[in-house]
Amino acid sequence: MNKTFKFALGAVMSLGIFAGAVAQDNFPDVPDNHWAYDALARMKKEGLLMGYPDGLYRGNRPATRYEMAVALHALYVHLKGITDSLQTSIDNIKPGGGGGVSQAAFDALKADVDSMKGWGSTIQDLQKMASTFEKELAAMGVDVEALKKDVAALDARVTKLEKNALPITVHGELNAFVQVGVGTSGRFGLGTDGQIVGGTPDGAAGGRASSLWDGTSVFHDAFLKIAGTNEEGPKWEAVLQIGNMMSGYGNTPANTAFGASRNDEATTDIVFRRFAVDFDHNTLGQNFNIKVGRMGYKISPYIFQAPDTNPYYKSPMDDGTFTMDGALLGFNFGNAKLNVFFGRTDGRNSNNGIDVASVTAGATGRAGTFGGGVVGHGPGVMAADTTFGAHLNVPIGDKGGIDLAYLLLNQNTPSAVAPGVFADNVTVFGANLNYDMNNIKLNGGYSQSTLNLGNKSVVNRNNFAWNVGAGYEADRWGIAAGYREIQPNFAAPGDWGRIGTWWNPTDIKGFHVKAHFDLSEQMTLWGKAQWVQGLNKGAYGTGAGAGFSDNSKIDAYNLGLDYKIQDGWSAMLGAEWVDFKPTGGGKATQRWYNIGFGYNLSDMAKLSLLWQISDADSKTTGLWAPTRFTGNLFTTQLSVKF
Repeated sequence: MNKTFKFALGAVMSLGIFAGAVAQDNFPDVPDNHWAYDALARMKKEGLLMGYPDGLYRGNRPATRYEMAVALHALYVHLKGITDSLQTSIDNIKPGGGGGVSQAAFDALKADVDSMKGWGSTIQDLQKMASTFEKELAAMGVDVEALKKDVAALDARVTKLEKNALPITVHGELNAFVQVGVGTSGRFGLGTDGQIVGGTPDGAAGGRASSLWDGTSVFHDAFLKIAGTNEEGPKWEAVLQIGNMMSGYGNTPANTAFGASRNDEATTDIVFRRFAVDFDHNTLGQNFNIKVGRMGYKISPYIFQAPDTNPYYKSPMDDGTFTMDGALLGFNFGNAKLNVFFGRTDGRNSNNGIDVASVTAGATGRAGTFGGGVVGHGPGVMAADTTFGAHLNVPIGDKGGIDLAYLLLNQNTPSAVAPGVFADNVTVFGANLNYDMNNIKLNGGYSQSTLNLGNKSVVNRNNFAWNVGAGYEADRWGIAAGYREIQPNFAAPGDWGRIGTWWNPTDIKGFHVKAHFDLSEQMTLWGKAQWVQGLNKGAYGTGAGAGFSDNSKIDAYNLGLDYKIQDGWSAMLGAEWVDFKPTGGGKATQRWYNIGFGYNLSDMAKLSLLWQISDADSKTTGLWAPTRFTGNLFTTQLSVKF
């Protein structure tokens, strides 16, 4: 629309010395290879240029003053019609305007309004031309004084429309997720998340899948994001989630306990994942930002970050943020930023009672020898009813920064840490460094947790974690390596990864490395490895030697090949091998082999397919039961954004 205006006004201002358009719809005397061909065709189609009675444009001849007046009047009528139409559309979406409107209509209307920005100077030219060609316009029977007033009103209306933002935007994502699990050789399979593969939708206890369709589960998940568009004043957004993934597929670490099975017979849950207002404020000369409502927040994997417990399904909520109902105050001190937040982080339930917050603190993920079940996330000592945090980010030039944080996570009712020992709050503090020196990236961090009963510390030994790492990125390849140590009583609410089916492992130390190499523009080979051993510390109340001993080791390897096929197709091959070597000899193994495909149906829709073969064997170690798992898992996810 803006381009049409400029083309038309340009034609008037240059006294009609133009040529160019479409053979059938344009002027016959305009060659189709002329630079202004398309522009004139568009203006003729929209009634801005009419030509002569014989159908010719006669672009090589300067236009007369009368012809210029005709073009000027046509241009004025056209632009007035545009603004009248836009104003009507905007009035219709206001409260009481008499009509609903789709997101597509919102987007189209906003684009039209945005395209009018910059019209001010050209409308002023239009006002001058109305005076210049006043005599010719009067000869045409045009009320020149009324036209001048209308052009002035047009200028005011355009200015108003430029400032009139649409009240809301509506976006979202729809997901359909299908999982088919088939056990082999009379066994269940095992997912990397510790879930049973091949059980009936009612759970592993319901029996083994007797056929392909018995192990089939179909899930649906929808996210609707509504946000205000005002450029000044408070900003707000809300995200509504609707589906059976929350209760059927597991939403928290507690839902990924070993032996569970996904269940699409779960009821559909409805819950607001976000509902917050954000605004700036000034008190005593100090500017700060305030955010109030249901919001998400994270700091770093070893301090405060929500675990993604479902490796097979991608959700807009898989961003590592914990959900809380409360308030956040943000202060700027130069380039440094301090966020102070407080909120309720337990019991943020859906209509069916599914908790979407679930900040689990004091979760060591291990018990007894060698981590107990080494499958899934371990049980948490306590779910934090309230969380207080202070997070300071200090930039180091433009290359990186340091995060400093302190957390206090409190539970209303004390939980048992050991027989006769209870705790009702956890304190966490730590620091995290990231620094990028062009192709070299450095990172490191330290975090410590303490379990308390009131003001008295209960678990304050063997309760920290630290890590260091470095990486190098070249044009076609990259490599990164690091070392970490995680004490057995480390209990921060974080997400520091997995080793096989052992998520958020503790009582370990060891090296890790990852690398990738671009074989071509379409093909990338990548690999990851971990070599860890026990600390021989033991969890609280067990004493040294009762935990993952320093003679126990785990070797884990991942290897994959990603291939970008033409026309939106992509493919991947992957394998994961994990060897558990406990004290006393023997070796337990976990194996997964993956084949995946992705297809971009459009810019807003994607289809993903995965076939995973699992084989886990505890052998004589007794690390998990049953001793052997073998099976096939097929997953499909269709995601459509709007």
